[in-house]
Amino acid sequence: MKHPAWFMRFNFQTQREFLYMKTKYLSCLNFKEDCQVLDIGCGPGDITRYGLLPLLPKTAKKLVGIDLSSQMVDFAKKFHQDDDRVSFQQLDICTDSIPPHFHNCFDHAFSFYCLHYVPDLRKAVANIHRMLKPKGDFFANLFSYNY
Repeated sequence: MKHPAWFMRFNFQTQREFLYMKTKYLSCLNFKEDCQVLDIGCGPGDITRYGLLPLLPKTAKKLVGIDLSSQMVDFAKKFHQDDDRVSFQQLDICTDSIPPHFHNCFDHAFSFYCLHYVPDLRKAVANIHRMLKPKGDFFANLFSYNY
């Protein structure tokens, strides 16, 4: 995605769906007090910062948004990294080499409308598993085919 501002402006469906999931599912989650959280496919960072962060306990250690697009990550850093606990990083979830500092790092991982774009879902899920701590949890929504 080369135009993060356009994406954010016309991203109303993702924002609407996030609000629905927040009400129906995410509000029921039990976050660890000192949790470290990953948002996969964070895009321009608006849902990471203004959707996920308010759900976390005030004692949460960090919330990391990752995205394949360096333009999206640069936009997110510029406009949505105004809390010390929030950071953004360019990372391909299908990479063969997840950075070692992300191994067994996160208590919770989320992905909203991203994983249906990845070319290798098995590798993506294996990488997410690698980044989660033991007993970590993963919440995702994605489009899929209905056969």
